[in-house]
Amino acid sequence: MNPKIELFHGPNKFADSAGAVVEFEPPFNETLSADSIDKQWKKLDSHQGRSLWTGNQPENELSFVDLYTEIVSYFRQPVAVCDHKCISGYQIGNNQRAWIFLCHTHSNTANLILRSSMALTNEIFSLIVTGHPGINKLVPKETLIYSRQSTILT
Repeated sequence: MNPKIELFHGPNKFADSAGAVVEFEPPFNETLSADSIDKQWKKLDSHQGRSLWTGNQPENELSFVDLYTEIVSYFRQPVAVCDHKCISGYQIGNNQRAWIFLCHTHSNTANLILRSSMALTNEIFSLIVTGHPGINKLVPKETLIYSRQSTILT
């Protein structure tokens, strides 16, 4: 998975505010129940018991893109441009590509939200589908080396 993120400052071709678009190939084809996602979310919880679901908990199973969109929505809530929503879509073709667009006051913040949400979505899917953590797949090797060195030094 190699996500491509484009930043848009101010009014742009997608919205009348800044934002970012991520294009990627979903790493999982499986769908997960909202209950299993909720249980995993609570295990990873550092959110003081705040629910992942910005509205009612979905009744249908969620794909990787569905969950990614929910997590992006969760992280954008406190400082979001109120009138805008996350938009996700699929390209139909030989390679299944997905997009999520996030409107935000600052495009760099949108970028950070999209990247961290991608890592968290991958972690939840990896833990549920394979039983193994998957976050290291999304972290550049340089960052992993630095974090290991920091751990050794402290």
